[in-house]
Amino acid sequence: MNKIHKIGVLILVLITLTACNGGGGSVDNPNWKSGTQGVTLEFSTNSPPADVFAGEDYSLVLEIRNKGAFPGDDDDLPVELYFSGFEKNLMDLPDNDGIDIEGSKSQTNQEGGLDFYETDFSVRLFEDADSLPQDIRVTACYEYETLAPLDVCIDPNPTENDEDTCNTGSIGGTGGQAAPIAVSSVTQEDLKGKVRFTIKITNPGRGSVFKGDLDDCLNPARSDKDVVEVLDVYLGDEEMDCTPSEYIRLIGGTGTLTCVYDGLDEDEPSYKTSLGVQLGYNYKDSVTKKITIKRID
Repeated sequence: MNKIHKIGVLILVLITLTACNGGGGSVDNPNWKSGTQGVTLEFSTNSPPADVFAGEDYSLVLEIRNKGAFPGDDDDLPVELYFSGFEKNLMDLPDNDGIDIEGSKSQTNQEGGLDFYETDFSVRLFEDADSLPQDIRVTACYEYETLAPLDVCIDPNPTENDEDTCNTGSIGGTGGQAAPIAVSSVTQEDLKGKVRFTIKITNPGRGSVFKGDLDDCLNPARSDKDVVEVLDVYLGDEEMDCTPSEYIRLIGGTGTLTCVYDGLDEDEPSYKTSLGVQLGYNYKDSVTKKITIKRID
């Protein structure tokens, strides 16, 4: 094979590899389940424009994404939209509406789901005003879950280490699990036949977390704010006993969950397994567009 032919073959191989990887790396990304976002909102450009005129009709268009990993597969995520911040007599936008976002973040779809919400509205102005600034605030409320599968090393008898194959203490996967509520850190304590995990839960997302009815999204009760439900915590396929057992209150954006498994075989050496933490909650986030209503001369 001559030199020119070898170069041509090499270029062909590189092109083939690039095409298979989508030009930007393989879709087989073992770390795809990361990030701290759920549903995001954004006004489409000039919809509505910054200046609107009394007597005219306009369109409001929102780009709505599900950038998290819930609900998974091909399930839709229902999102309630609430409109506020403006004089109801001047713009006939709805009080609330809803949309289902198809798709979520996955190993083969790392951009998540995308949908558009559109509604038309007319604009008026009080007779004694030439112009009036207004805020159009849209709040998205939705039910979401965080599923954190964390790699851990279990040592049923920390006083014996002859056959141990891993060392306890280093726990990967914390910080963000493709959801707005995150397992941010885990501290492990190994005892004979027993293991204890202290799990820190945080809200690194832009919005607010609450429990209760989504209808109370704009003004949830004070006792329902900053509350996350503990759905399941597993070590391998064994359910763990946790405190608190049902709900965690985030104080200053952080809550603590302590989970214990008592039933390890002390004769077994250390081994690797998975710590699964599943949390459920309501979440809300908002976006605001500032406009000015003007009178047509």
